[in-house]
Parts: sequence; structure tokens; C-alpha cells
Amino acid sequence: MATFYSITDPKTASSVVAHVGSLDITAREFLLSYEFGPAFPKREHDSRKVYLEFMTYEKLLALDGYARGLDRLPQVREALAEIGADLMTEELFRDDVLPGDHVTDAEVEQGAQQGLVSLSLRWLYAPGSGEIIRLQRLLKSGVSFDSLYRTQQPDSAAAERSLETTRFKLRQANPAIAGMVDTLRAGIPSAPVKGPDGWYVVQLDNAAREMVPTETQITTLRYDVRRALYQEKADSLSDVYVKRLMMARKPVIIRTTFNALAELLGRRLLTPASYDEWGLAKYRQGGDPPRSDTLVTMQGRKPLFVDDFTRWYRARETAIRFVRTSARAYFSSLEEFIWRMVRDRMLTERAVGRHEEKKESVTAQKRWWEEKILYNLTRSAIAESIAVSDSALQLFYKENRRLYVTAPGDTLTYEKAKEEVRKDVFDKEFTSRLLHRILALKRRYPVTTDTEFLRTLPVSSENDPKAIDVYTVRRGGILPRPAFPSIDYDWQAWR
Repeated sequence: MATFYSITDPKTASSVVAHVGSLDITAREFLLSYEFGPAFPKREHDSRKVYLEFMTYEKLLALDGYARGLDRLPQVREALAEIGADLMTEELFRDDVLPGDHVTDAEVEQGAQQGLVSLSLRWLYAPGSGEIIRLQRLLKSGVSFDSLYRTQQPDSAAAERSLETTRFKLRQANPAIAGMVDTLRAGIPSAPVKGPDGWYVVQLDNAAREMVPTETQITTLRYDVRRALYQEKADSLSDVYVKRLMMARKPVIIRTTFNALAELLGRRLLTPASYDEWGLAKYRQGGDPPRSDTLVTMQGRKPLFVDDFTRWYRARETAIRFVRTSARAYFSSLEEFIWRMVRDRMLTERAVGRHEEKKESVTAQKRWWEEKILYNLTRSAIAESIAVSDSALQLFYKENRRLYVTAPGDTLTYEKAKEEVRKDVFDKEFTSRLLHRILALKRRYPVTTDTEFLRTLPVSSENDPKAIDVYTVRRGGILPRPAFPSIDYDWQAWR
């Protein structure tokens, strides 16, 4: 049975497995990064050593970022502020809302088993009951679900009418739909289902169970399930907690600013047809709404501005989606996001007042994320410094013509192979520059590792050619993000 260490386990918090210049990699940081990191080092001989080596490379590039002052960039400070707020509010909820662990092992095991079942869903949408009845009649008359689904493809929301998920995630997101899906047979459409913005007919395309999960997969899945169930119970208890905060401040959304913000985002997110059909142009006020416009007023606290929402949304835009099935749904989703922003800012304010930012678990994880951000910026700067001329591409193609062939074995012309050649030349140059930078940084910053101590650290999987990747996203909190920083998958090309 794999041993899993808590983020607050004192045995791993202070023991150092590697020194990289002024940065330390503790046993705790290594274990969490390893458990939630990519699988390719776990397939290698001496997996721990391989993984730690890449961690040291990232720390070296982070040190380079510090030396270049990248930690002072506004986007870095903004990203760290959001991460820090998330870490603080997690501690706040742990202290105030749900102290102790109220999730049983039986609940975790049941959730993990549900997490091993993958589901593929598609659905038809109709804004009113008349249209959904028409679609149901067509299905009963023999018209295939696929043909009706294809007729809705040109619609702006077509991309939002399919879903790849697991039974556990679906049950967490929508218990009612999950219960209905459990009764479906693959390929058989459901009866019409009423949703908040219209009617749906759902079809289960496929349900597949992972029959032989690896130990690493089960370990990370159980951890993710426990956190999700913990958060679910915390959410049910925190409704009152958050409601009290909101009632005390009595927040009010300023409608004119809200409409202007809806127009601005609609210009960027919606199709021109939806933008025109929903009449958003009338809210345009001769340009973008000023960042200093008041969006939400509150009693006993300064208001929140358009700029507050912009920064909140920018940190989350890859993880949240506006509903675009109708104008009503679009405006409702924006309003929901604004209330979430208000909630997050109020929770952060309370966490700061309780000095949650001083807790060791918060400061340590925030430091890890800062180093990861600086590593990413340094690596990106190296990539952006590469400019490849057409003559260099032609020379590379001439010297490596044999690599660019069709399936039957015919050599591709330069014009047909050009983009592939460009990628190969870029990758070669990037790898060379990255290697030289790391070697130069090693000369500047000494790297020492405690290999004996490293061998004693318990990991769930190593030297396993069958190790697979299990991507774990931290659920709950106020900022969607990976559970912990881990090494990049891109290092696999170096093996």
C-alpha cells in the first residue's frame, strides 16, 4: 500500500532532498510533485533520481527568472495574489467551516470506483417546450439522434453540447442528470429533461470502465475524490457561512456597468450572429467600459470595479465557461460569475484579517508556485528569442531530406514539408539553447542532492514501464488549478 504524505506532515516539511542555489527542495515538495506529476519518469530506472533532476532544472531556470527581475512583473504578482488568496481561503474554510475530516473511507472508495467509469454524452437543446416536443416526435418517428445533432452543429452553442467526463465528476456537477444517465442505455436518447435555460434530450454514447487501474492512478484518484467530497460537504455547510458574509455587506450589482461588461465580453466571446440577435450593441458606450467603473457596491467596504472582475476572470478564463445557448443564459452566467467574484473577494478579505497568509502551508505552496511561474516565463523567453530564417529551413531540409516522406515513401517537396521542417528546426534550436542555459546556470548556482535520503522516500510508483498519466485538478476553493506544481511533460523529449 502506497504511503501518502499530508501537505502538513512535519516529517517532510523541513527535510531537504536537494539544494539548488538559494532554493531548497524539501521532501514534502518532492513527494507531492512526484505523486501528481507526469508518469514518464516513473517508467524509468531510478525514477526518483530522474524526477528530481528535472525539478532541479526548473529551479535553476526559476533562479534565472529571479536574477532577471521577472518576479516583479505585474502579471506575476497578480497570478501569485490569486493563488495566495486561494490557499488562504482553503485554510479559512478548514478552520471555520469543516474542522477535521468528515469523509469516510467507504465514501472515498465508492467515489474512486465511480471515477474509473468514463462517460461520453451528447444532447439536443431547445429553448421552449414546443421545440423539444417536435424533436422528440422526430426521434420517435425514426429520425436518428445523430442527424438532429448535426442540424444543431452550426449553432453557436454546438461545442457545448457534448461532454467527456466520469461518473463521479458528473454526479458532483449535476446529481439529477447523473441519476438520469445511470438509467440510460448507450445509444438510446432520454426523455426531455428540463434545465435552467431550456429543454434537453441526452444520449449516452459510451460508458467504459478502467478495468486494471495502476496503483498511482488509484492513489491520485482517491486523493482527488477525498478532496472533492470534503469540499462538497464544506460547500453545504459554507452556504450559511457565505450567506452571512453577503448579508452583512448587502452587495448590489450596478446594472448599467453590468450591461456594458456583458457587451464587452460578448464582443469577444460570442459569434457575430448571437451578438446581433441578442441586441448587445445597444449597451456599447463608445468603447470599453472604464476599468474604474463601479460594478458592485457594498456596505462598510469599498466597491468592486470592472478592473476587479477583469483580474478575477483573467485568472480563471481557461476553467470557466459562459453559457451561450440563449441571451438569458449568457447574462445569467455573467451574473453568477460576478457573485462568485464578490464571494471570493469577501472570503479573501476575511482570511487576510485572520492572518491565514502566515501559515506555513500557505507560504510554502505560494513559494513553490512562484518558482514554477518564473520557470515558465524563463523557458518561454528562450523560445521567443528564436527566429529561424527561410535559408536555415532550406539548408536543414537539404541535409535531412530523407526524414520528410509520404506514407508510400516518396520524398516531400520543400514547400510541402516546410511547416514540419520549421518545427524540427525550432525544436532543435530550442533544446540547444535550453541545454546551454541550464549548464551555465549550474556553474553559477551549485546543485547538491541527498541521494541516500532520496532513496528512503516512499513513492507509489517507480521503475514501472506501464505507469500512466493521471492529471489531477484541485477541486473547490476559489481558483481552479492543478493540485500542486509538478515538472513539465515537455522534459520527456530529453530522455
